[in-house]
Amino acid sequence: MGYTSVPSKVPVDPVCDDGMADWSEPLWGPSGRNDLQLIKDMGASVVRTYGVGSHLNHSTFLDHAQDVGLKVNPGFADWTYSDSGSKCGMDRVAELISNCVNDGVYDCHDVIKNHYAQMLKNGYTVEGKDGKLRYHSALQTITLMNECELKLESGYFLHGAGQPRGLNAYHAKVMISALDGLLSAEDDLDIVGPRPWLTSTVSYSTCPECKSVQNSAFPGLDGNMPFLAYVADYFLAIQDPVGFVGYTPKHDNLLEVYQNRWINSFNTGNAFVELCEEQQQVVHLYNSGPLGKIPIYIGEFHSCYETPEQFGQDVTNALKVIRGEPGNACQEETGTPQSLIGFNAFEFQVSYWKGEGAEGGAATKFGMWGLGEASLATTHRDLASIGDEEFEVSCLFPAVSGGTEPAQGEITNVEKVIDALGGKWPSQPALCAGYSPPTSSTLIV
Repeated sequence: MGYTSVPSKVPVDPVCDDGMADWSEPLWGPSGRNDLQLIKDMGASVVRTYGVGSHLNHSTFLDHAQDVGLKVNPGFADWTYSDSGSKCGMDRVAELISNCVNDGVYDCHDVIKNHYAQMLKNGYTVEGKDGKLRYHSALQTITLMNECELKLESGYFLHGAGQPRGLNAYHAKVMISALDGLLSAEDDLDIVGPRPWLTSTVSYSTCPECKSVQNSAFPGLDGNMPFLAYVADYFLAIQDPVGFVGYTPKHDNLLEVYQNRWINSFNTGNAFVELCEEQQQVVHLYNSGPLGKIPIYIGEFHSCYETPEQFGQDVTNALKVIRGEPGNACQEETGTPQSLIGFNAFEFQVSYWKGEGAEGGAATKFGMWGLGEASLATTHRDLASIGDEEFEVSCLFPAVSGGTEPAQGEITNVEKVIDALGGKWPSQPALCAGYSPPTSSTLIV
């Protein structure tokens, strides 16, 4: 489940949106609202986080996720790449560097090595009795970037100087150099044991100008197919870093890493039926194409203009595909191989902080839980991240589209997602007064 827990009911530019850091423990931990337990109760098994402050400790979050039975998929803050977005105090840490995209070279090896080393030392690894470092067992997947291609196109990564989508496969160069840097950070700490999967999440948009389309490197690939051109560019960059994107890697085993640790991922605001039956059946085409052996998951999954009943059915349909059950449209017949292994229902909390006009008017329509009036606790002061201010930890209510409270008897996304996932209605004190389990629900309790 996608998790961003900015504790604001009005549009703000957050100083720190790291929802894994200790300052926000009253939001996700047992001293306050305990969002991680709530997410587990809903039936989810994984939480995807954003905006990580590389220098902040995340041990407590990972330990609590493990205690409640959740895996964690963290990412890198945009500031790491472009000096844009929430800084979480990283700009005040002398040894942290940033802005590897805006220099026009798009080589992010050194920056990601620098930041990931801090992450590894601040909770991502634990020391065993033998003195060796191993990854924290709650970590499932590390997300290098989120929609890099759109951030280059819009100018968000380039201080306003946007560029045509897919230009020179710069998104692929950023990805492969970042991957190379992450591996260098692992090497320096001599980590042993199992390692998390790796991904770079792309958008569900088209890219006629992507190199993989222009070079006709993938039979049947059409520039009007959502998301496929970006992951094809990634694959071609892995195969030939120098020739495809002009990058000379420090590691000569990138293809092996890709084959054994990589998962492709994309975000989509489209109904699930469009992935397999409409829009050129892109998931089906992925399964049957040259990338079909590489797993794939949906990083953000929710068509915010659907009814709760439709979204619940989307979740059910996605689960059928993941489990290989009969009656799913992504496989030609039951038992044939398929690559889709999971999805993150988007998103846990209404993003009031973005403003209702953001993202084409959709920003506040995704969140399942709204922020109520009652205060359960306050967040912690922390000069290293959020600053000297405390924020109210609000109770939660099942929101309707836009983040408002439902009318009496009105069906919500919370109810239908819990039904689809086989979860249970969460209990007090997280919920605002009056929000007991709906009598119409068939929840497993």
